Amino acid sequence: MGGVKFVCLVPAELYVGDAIRLQFRIDDTRKTSLVRQAVVKFVSGGTVGANFTGTWFDKDLAFYLKA
Repeated sequence: MGGVKFVCLVPAELYVGDAIRLQFRIDDTRKTSLVRQAVVKFVSGGTVGANFTGTWFDKDLAFYLKA
């Protein structure tokens, strides 16, 4: 896993190559909040694809994905 795809619920000016900061919660028992840096790879309407940058791996996300 090295990226993310999401849909913007409100219009956003995002372009390929933009650096973005994503904050999201996973639905584990603690409702863990994660913050990641990413670079936009594609934009199609309201759908955006981005690759995480830097060190994106952590134990909370790894445990969640294993469950």
